Amino acid sequence: PELPPFSDYIRQLCADMGETPQHVIKRSGIERTYGHQIFNGTRNPSRDKVIQLAIGLGMDMDETQKMLRIAKKNELYPRVRRDVVLVYCITHGMGFSETQDALAHFDLQPLGE
Repeated sequence: PELPPFSDYIRQLCADMGETPQHVIKRSGIERTYGHQIFNGTRNPSRDKVIQLAIGLGMDMDETQKMLRIAKKNELYPRVRRDVVLVYCITHGMGFSETQDALAHFDLQPLGE
């Protein structure tokens, strides 16, 4: 099946969850203007930004992998050290700042940099 445009998908997710893009962007640790450009389809998010949005939306692993597929980004891969930490954080429902702390703990590149 054809994948929806990423911006349509995340807007629909927000609507389904009763969330506002503003709150999701804030919880995702994404700069406000950039976040709104992702939501309105004028910017294509990087893989990290998709992961940040998944964290901001409180997505589980399956939902995060689906978001990455829809955004046409590589899914999280258990043989990549940084991805292992991200999988752990997502699986345990950690927020953006907790995830950044976990990445820093293992000297791994923070999200969105």
